[in-house]
Amino acid sequence: MKWHIRAFILTAPLLTAAAGCQSPAAPESAFERQSIDETADAPPLKLRDQYTAQAHLHRFQLVTGGNASASTITVKRERATEHQAEWRDVEQGGRVDYWRVEDGLALLTAVLDPDENTLSQFDPPLVVGYAELSPGEQREATASIRVVYADRPDRLRDRGAATRTIEHLGWTQVQTDRGTETLLHIRTTFRAELQRAEAERTADLFIEPGTGIVARDERERIRILGLFGPRSSRSLLRVRETESESEDRP
Repeated sequence: MKWHIRAFILTAPLLTAAAGCQSPAAPESAFERQSIDETADAPPLKLRDQYTAQAHLHRFQLVTGGNASASTITVKRERATEHQAEWRDVEQGGRVDYWRVEDGLALLTAVLDPDENTLSQFDPPLVVGYAELSPGEQREATASIRVVYADRPDRLRDRGAATRTIEHLGWTQVQTDRGTETLLHIRTTFRAELQRAEAERTADLFIEPGTGIVARDERERIRILGLFGPRSSRSLLRVRETESESEDRP
């Protein structure tokens, strides 16, 4: 099954959520990992660890069974002026997230899904990053969603509400084919409740302070007219810049 939410708009960006309901179980992981109890010793998550206002190109490898495959996905961050955004994150062959930083918050303004020909707009912009998130802290943000056809933005396709939570789970040791790394464990949950369907995505992000996301586990599920579709999931491992031709570009 293709990773992008099929037939349903999807627009609700694949970030993650849990508004007033139990969030889904943690995604099945291709990485071996073990939580470290001393969360008090973990540093806070900084906004720059996820949402650096700097152009770059990052490459991620798909991972199965703890081993990185030859398949790669690139994510390019570049300046944007459309959709009330300052930046856009463009996933190779996939969606585009539009966002800006305002008053110490990262705000998601819109998500474009070329395959579904949909554009999701958030009102107010959905908070997806905070100036600082302490160990053990959880925050939640909500917004309305308006889904239109990308090539006909005057035509409404669906509408509803979005809820996103983010939680700092402290240090976690992650075992990959390149060794054991001690990383911050951040869990996000996004839910979109639209008139015709619902979408939910959970992501476990493993972050190295000062470097950004090193690995991630993601799982999503949609429900249309009350019926759940199959779950889709993936695990990604970032290729270090010294290991690839990809480099941060100011």
